[in-house]
Amino acid sequence: EDNYREFSWRHDKTGFKVLVSEILLQQTNAERVEPVFEELISQYSGFEQLASADKDAVLSIIKTLGLHYRAELLINISNQICEKYGGEIPSSEEDVLNIKGVGNYIADSILCHVFDIPKLPIDTNISRVISRLWGFNYPVNNAKIERMVKEQAKKFVSVTSHYQKLHYAILDFAALHCKFYNPICNSCDIRDSCHYYNTSDKS
Repeated sequence: EDNYREFSWRHDKTGFKVLVSEILLQQTNAERVEPVFEELISQYSGFEQLASADKDAVLSIIKTLGLHYRAELLINISNQICEKYGGEIPSSEEDVLNIKGVGNYIADSILCHVFDIPKLPIDTNISRVISRLWGFNYPVNNAKIERMVKEQAKKFVSVTSHYQKLHYAILDFAALHCKFYNPICNSCDIRDSCHYYNTSDKS
């Protein structure tokens, strides 16, 4: 809890806010995303408003983050949700994944944080922490290692009822300690159990 990072999308977790935040967070630092997220949801309060938005207007808000394709993506996803699901995120995993532009990580984030379904959404940060702890090859670049990471994630979720906090805790741990470059191993509280720390090769 001492390392918990406060972000506005971690509160009042509606389907709209979770999905928009996850799109903006793709390959983008969370601290940079927060002011853009706040401005975007102040202009567009839900999927119906965003579905009818002008692409250039959305782009003008998010352009400082790069990856400009996300303006059109946000509008397209909003249109699909309005047309197929009446402007509300569906609670079924199959339905969420049927939304073009929504992959496994965003779907799992929605199911976990909006519908309270036991999931640990796995992105590169979660994969890095799990891989280092158990000594899996990282970056994860084959199906076998990916399955092993998923199995460990399921074990994490199976021993807690606080899987939403677990997700944020691992993300924050990855950002503040278990960084891609120069992880801060010497002050890590779980280093004695970490395969990465306890092997000589830390490349």
